Amino acid sequence: MGEPKTTFLRTIALIVFAVAIYFPLFYDLDYLTVRLWDESRQAINALEMYNNHNWIVTYFDGRPDLWNTKPPLLIWMQVFFFHVVGLNELALRLPSAFGGVLICIALVYFCDKHLKNLWLGILSGIILVTFDGFINYHVSRTGDYDALLTGFVALFLVSFYGYLQSDCTKKILLYSFFIFLALAFLTKGIAGLFFAPALLVMSIAMKKFRKLITSIHFWSGLGIFLFITVGYYFLRESLNPGYLKAVYINELGGRYLSAVEEHQHETLYYFNSWIEYKLKDWYWLIIPGIIAGIFFMGKEIQLFSIYFLLCGITFFSVISSSKTKLNWYDAPLYPIIAFFCACIFIKFFDLLNNLQKTKRLLITAACVVLVLTYPAYRYVMIIDKVNTPEESDEALKYYQISYYLMDKLKNGDLLNHKVILTNDYTPHITFYTKVCNIKGSDLNAKNYREAKKGETVIADLPEVIDFIKNNFEYTEIGNYSNAVYTFQLR
Repeated sequence: MGEPKTTFLRTIALIVFAVAIYFPLFYDLDYLTVRLWDESRQAINALEMYNNHNWIVTYFDGRPDLWNTKPPLLIWMQVFFFHVVGLNELALRLPSAFGGVLICIALVYFCDKHLKNLWLGILSGIILVTFDGFINYHVSRTGDYDALLTGFVALFLVSFYGYLQSDCTKKILLYSFFIFLALAFLTKGIAGLFFAPALLVMSIAMKKFRKLITSIHFWSGLGIFLFITVGYYFLRESLNPGYLKAVYINELGGRYLSAVEEHQHETLYYFNSWIEYKLKDWYWLIIPGIIAGIFFMGKEIQLFSIYFLLCGITFFSVISSSKTKLNWYDAPLYPIIAFFCACIFIKFFDLLNNLQKTKRLLITAACVVLVLTYPAYRYVMIIDKVNTPEESDEALKYYQISYYLMDKLKNGDLLNHKVILTNDYTPHITFYTKVCNIKGSDLNAKNYREAKKGETVIADLPEVIDFIKNNFEYTEIGNYSNAVYTFQLR
């Protein structure tokens, strides 16, 4: 596929690309309430840091958090956006959305500058944002670690390859590699290091290993990486004794060698999930894309395809051999898959350009049909997905009070002198009550079995409402969407 021949055409192509990735990543990003489990826990970590200004130790419920032991880069970013856009869902999720932007920038910049194929980068980015597994809960659309991690992973992978490709002469790329690696580590701990074996093998295969390890810049960069990452862990341990032990249990041996929280699945769990729903109509292009990239593209793209394939196989092998498997652990593989899918289309356009002019018209027509009916179809499906997403009935039962509180906050009603009655682990509700408290409300939440006469309570779960009706005299004084009820207990 021919490169844009003028600066004007390049600019137009990049503007169209920016608009195309904006909508899947940012549109209606704050439409859904804060999600139960991980996002809501990060939200409370960020709120408590926002309040206590402790930038090293993350807190949950007023105590150092030794369950979520990830380093705090994501939390720092969320606190920053709390100050910029307010205490809301958008601030929580912007770091993840910008993680998606980082991936697209890495693909476009590297393909343009190092592989001399701007279209390959643009198409890779557009394909990436049509993956259901990427434009999804716990990746680019919620305040979780994985999209931001994937962004830094993409940056350090292309930086390392660029350094090897330069015959180890562009020191800035080596230092960029270590900085992005450190940022990946500060995002989600050891997960970014899962690619290390592939980097070692590639440096040996390209006969750059000796130059790499004998360079003072390599050791300087490694020193910077260790100072940032190991330095954080030991500083956190000094302020929060027991942290390193918790990291081992939650992230290293404990999680890898045994299934935690019943997250045990078959070896091909991730591959099967690609086929079932994460990659939808794209998964069958993975193998043809690998073949096209390695055997039928230009020499530079072929070599980079081998590198990307090696990285993908390495990471896939590590997460598949772990006893604990979670739906979002494969997020760093999506840019690699998108790149190989893009190779198919780029090769098709290359073949088109090589045809004689008299034969080109029919192929051009076929090409237009292909572009408009395949990637465009998936793009439209993704836009439909992010456009005012709907909760399933199963999910909605967890979030009725969250939507009620989100609406009250948007309308400036802080619900003074009221108590939310909850059941079990409800950090998604705690987030909203804490935001109300920061804004001056005395709203609080507690287990429904602790309800007392004289309180004005808010409840939505059937078991909570039944408890009220069976144990108190009450007056119903309001309801929200016939799902959230306010009672005066007496």
